[in-house]
Amino acid sequence: MIKFFRRIRQQLLTENKFSKYLLYAIGEIVLVVVGILIALQINIWNEKRKISNEIENVFTLLEQELKANINQSNNFLKYGYRKDSVRTLFNENKVTREMILASPSLFLRDFGTSTKKFLDDRLIEIIALEKQIPSKYADLIPELKLLKSRIDERRFWESKALDLSERKVEEYTNKFPWYYNFELNDSLAFKKHIQHRLTDTIYRNNVNYYTRLQLEENVWYASLLRTSSVAALWQIKQIKSLDKTLTIKQFLNDLNLEPLTEYACTDKPYEVNEIYFRRNIIIYNDTNDTITYYKIDELGKRLNPVKVSPYKFLLTKEDMMNNRFIELTIDNQCSKVFKQNKEDYLLFE
Repeated sequence: MIKFFRRIRQQLLTENKFSKYLLYAIGEIVLVVVGILIALQINIWNEKRKISNEIENVFTLLEQELKANINQSNNFLKYGYRKDSVRTLFNENKVTREMILASPSLFLRDFGTSTKKFLDDRLIEIIALEKQIPSKYADLIPELKLLKSRIDERRFWESKALDLSERKVEEYTNKFPWYYNFELNDSLAFKKHIQHRLTDTIYRNNVNYYTRLQLEENVWYASLLRTSSVAALWQIKQIKSLDKTLTIKQFLNDLNLEPLTEYACTDKPYEVNEIYFRRNIIIYNDTNDTITYYKIDELGKRLNPVKVSPYKFLLTKEDMMNNRFIELTIDNQCSKVFKQNKEDYLLFE
């Protein structure tokens, strides 16, 4: 009997040791698993931080890209104003032989164009990373996609203008041997070219068609992508908040943009303007309230009302072609009138 109890006791001791060993082994496994999970989590955190830093760097590069595009747009609009002024002078028969002799490059390069490279490498990169970008940038994505579409549209119309330019130059060079000889200091060819430009109505119609394509589409989309670029750049700066003292007015002025001229309602500055092509102006509402303004024609008649949300840019395709005046209203009464000539932005404060 004693031997029997000894065997039972020994068995219990053995089983107890086994349970301890089992618990120890399980504990070791749990520690290893926890360690692996922690290491994986750290790697995930590090990877996310790395991706976040890379995205921040891309946004920094995007800021540089946007600034470059704004400068290019500003320059291209100046080119458009020159083309428009020459077209207007010819249409009003105000160009003289002496004017052409004084500035032949301005008056005789009828089918010339100016190409501008608008950048979108970083823009494409960020749109592709849409699902990975920090949530603080999420509201910016639709605006960046709009900007990308406007860059694409502008490239399309530039290609159209270039194609038409090449075809017209080839056509007239083949038709008139003297057409471009004036660039080789051929005085006789130069005189023929001037006479042709001043008197040939078919040629002038062709030039008008080409110039209109340039202004109404090529330059127009340059002005649209400028507005989108300015809006995106401002929003990025606001998100980063590196300079909390920067005001929207200072931001716009730093980009070499000029504000629209302001008039009192009694001034009624509705005389005909000297610019005859559509362009988009930059409009920003820097108030807590929704702003309503009206486009005004040359007779002072109100056209369609436009609303601008608080602290937002107006990103619709609003043009300032035939409707060159803006009337700001309060309780449906005129408060101020703004006129655009070659100025760039309108800020509601």
